[in-house]
Amino acid sequence: MQKHIFAGIDLGDKNSVARIGVDREKDERLGFVNTRGGRARLFKELNRRADQAGGAKIVLAYEASSCGWRLSIKLCFETSEGSLKSGLKHGVELR
Repeated sequence: MQKHIFAGIDLGDKNSVARIGVDREKDERLGFVNTRGGRARLFKELNRRADQAGGAKIVLAYEASSCGWRLSIKLCFETSEGSLKSGLKHGVELR
């Protein structure tokens, strides 16, 4: 059965928080700065957890505010342009 990494992200202009869990296991908090480097750190952690879970699919959920809109644009741009070497390598769903 396919495992999933769920990341609920609360975005701020500068600081953000993600709650990350595998399927129905206990989630953990990850704070990061809302910059390219901070997002790279988040992606690296999500990829690490997905690898640990045998190639789990990554599902991102974030608020529908202006920060959330910017995150979706930056995810598409940064991963498609290859400027984030640690872009999400497992299947990803944006919610």
